Amino acid sequence: MKYLKYTHVDAVTGIPVTDAPARNGPAMPAVAGLQFVWARESLYPTEQPQLFGTCPDESDTDIPGVLGLYVQQDFETMQADEMAARAALQPNKCTPAQGLIALYVLHGIKESDVHAAITAIPDPVQRYTAQIGYTRATVWERVSATTQALSMLLGLSDTDMDALFRYAIEVQV
Repeated sequence: MKYLKYTHVDAVTGIPVTDAPARNGPAMPAVAGLQFVWARESLYPTEQPQLFGTCPDESDTDIPGVLGLYVQQDFETMQADEMAARAALQPNKCTPAQGLIALYVLHGIKESDVHAAITAIPDPVQRYTAQIGYTRATVWERVSATTQALSMLLGLSDTDMDALFRYAIEVQV
């Protein structure tokens, strides 16, 4: 298997977007068996995307749009670095109002549902801690113990929480 970095090419002319805009729409380079794996999204927005994928060993990669070949270890290291860069860009704070609106819009969870989840905590100290954290916080922090506990009680995954904070910071209250 080959590991490669590539960019879009013009769908008609095959000219890479690194050389000219894709006036006929973007397409993947004509590499046999090319499979997309990840993109360098931490650089978005960009006119020249950096895409990463794999193809069979016998595929010709001397094709316009292919930007480089890598050994598997380097490919995986670059992917790990990209995921770390994305995490650094991930919003991790919002106001309670923003968070509540995001909960409702994305998951149909109302404030009364949050109160019910807190009331259902069996341990009185944990319940009181969650209640105070929820009702008195002026900022919701993605990594706080209260936010983590409430996300579990509400059945929200890490992916759900990432989406919630991304949505929440855009909410104008």
